[in-house]
Amino acid sequence: MYISMGWTTPAFLAGEKTETRRNWKDKYAKKFKIGDCVEVWDKSPCWTTHKQKPIKIGNLIVVRIYKQKINKNTFYNRSYQEGFDYMIKFDSEKVMTTKREWDIQNNYLWVLEFKKL
Repeated sequence: MYISMGWTTPAFLAGEKTETRRNWKDKYAKKFKIGDCVEVWDKSPCWTTHKQKPIKIGNLIVVRIYKQKINKNTFYNRSYQEGFDYMIKFDSEKVMTTKREWDIQNNYLWVLEFKKL
């Protein structure tokens, strides 16, 4: 199994990201088990072109996985774990776009807590 970090890759590499929230189908999310070692990529190996080759950037261990209702408080309560406090230095526009998206959401996302290896 693998997970891609996308625009938060710098936070992962710096050890400043310990959680990620994803809009996964339940069936897929339940494949992740506590203690699993998961490959981490900068981009998804499945959805890139030959011009944009993905790079494996490390591994992680799954610490916890659960579903969480997203609301306007989620960003403020979990921004450090998501690596947003670190990423604001590099891409403040993307961080604020994520905040706005979370502010208006009223649905559930899967949360993967992890430890970087």
